[in-house]
Amino acid sequence: MKKTALGAGVLFAVAAMLAMPDAAFAQLSSAYQNPIPGVTQPIRSNIAKRTPPMSGPVLEVTVKPGDAVKKGQLLIRQDDRAELAKLRGLELEANSTAKIDEAKANFDVKKSVLSRKEKTFKENALSARELEEAQLEVIDAEARLKVAQLDIAKAKTDVEYQKVRIEQMRVVADFDGHVESLDTNVGEITDPTKPMVTIVQTNPLWVEIRNMPTVWAGRLKVGDKVEVRYDDRYAGTPIYDQKWVPAEVIFKAQLADERSDTQLVTVSMPNANHLDAGLQVVVKLPDAVVNAAASPAASARP
Repeated sequence: MKKTALGAGVLFAVAAMLAMPDAAFAQLSSAYQNPIPGVTQPIRSNIAKRTPPMSGPVLEVTVKPGDAVKKGQLLIRQDDRAELAKLRGLELEANSTAKIDEAKANFDVKKSVLSRKEKTFKENALSARELEEAQLEVIDAEARLKVAQLDIAKAKTDVEYQKVRIEQMRVVADFDGHVESLDTNVGEITDPTKPMVTIVQTNPLWVEIRNMPTVWAGRLKVGDKVEVRYDDRYAGTPIYDQKWVPAEVIFKAQLADERSDTQLVTVSMPNANHLDAGLQVVVKLPDAVVNAAASPAASARP
């Protein structure tokens, strides 16, 4: 109920802002700063904290913090030597036809014996009991053949299971990125409840504008274009080149902070130079957002 009330309050505030006279809107907007401050962040959906599926010793670590990695690259390998040996045994069993060949040969022999006894029985030279025993031996031989075939099918399934188990013992990168942290070494016993390595992707970057005035947020929508550059505090460093980079609004919080009258807005910007996340930037908003006279809503007012 409280969230609904707050949401209604935000809508009321935006409606009131759109309805206010141009002069009043301009006076209110002039109290805010454009470009507006923001902070770069890695894409949250592309932060991988990889944990092992099972406890066990680490056999190989191929990266260190700060390393660039490619999707699918091996990062950490648990000691899988015993599992690999088991896999080879399972593959031998799954690829062998010996059991089926033996069962089929036995089945063929029993059928041949039954055929001879059926002929003998017709000549009244064999008892009904002996014929019945031969028939039961054929049924038994056929069942054993089916069991052998089932055993091979199961062995093939066991091979696939073992391959998956071994694959899970190898931690690979889920996407292109950088190693943010590494919490294991060769010989250590892994803990399935704790991440061994964290990979982050910083191209593109997200830019969080944490104090976007609702006056402006009400005029922004997902997909709007903005421009971003790094803050003047980085002047004289490789970070600062004074260039504006095109970016796009990808998120706007549906709930404003009633105390500060602000909303969280997130934009996505390219990061071709692979600069670190967490740096201060400024975001230049369109004139239609900060200038009432330039906005479609203002021109549509009576």
